[in-house]
Amino acid sequence: MKILCVIPARFASERFPGKPLFPIAGRSMIEWVYDSAVESQSFSEVIVATDDKRIVDEVQGFGGKAQMTSTLHPTGTDRLLEVMELNPDYDAYFNLQGDEPLMDPQLLREMVRKIEVLPEGSILTPVHSAKKEDLKNPNIVKVITDFISSRS
Repeated sequence: MKILCVIPARFASERFPGKPLFPIAGRSMIEWVYDSAVESQSFSEVIVATDDKRIVDEVQGFGGKAQMTSTLHPTGTDRLLEVMELNPDYDAYFNLQGDEPLMDPQLLREMVRKIEVLPEGSILTPVHSAKKEDLKNPNIVKVITDFISSRS
C-alpha cells in the first residue's frame, strides 16, 4: 500500500509566527516532526506542505522533501488536499501536524496499520482526548470524531 505522509506547515501563524522553524535542541520543529515520520518507516514518502520558501529551504537543507502550496489556504487540511491533488497516485494520505515535535514513531506505525482497513484515498491524523479545561483554549486544536445529538 502506497501511503503519503503530508506535514502541513505554515510560517504565518497568528499565535506563533515562524513556528515550524523554531529551534528545539539544535534542530527546527519541522525537522523533528519530519524525522519522526521517516523513523516510523511507515510511509512511501514524506512531504512537508508549505506556502513559505523559508520552510522549503529548511526542509531541503536537512535532506527532506517539501512542496509549495497556495498562500490562500486557511487550514492545514486545505494544504493537505492540494498535495493530494498534486500527488494522486497514493492509496492513502496521512496528515501529520507540523507542530508535533515529540511524535512517537511507534504510534505512527500503529496508526498506519489501521489505514489498511480504511477505504482507498482515506486521510488519517493522530488525535487524543481533550481535558475539559482545554475545550475553550484557542491554542489547542479540537477534533470531533463522533457526534451524538442530545435531542430526542
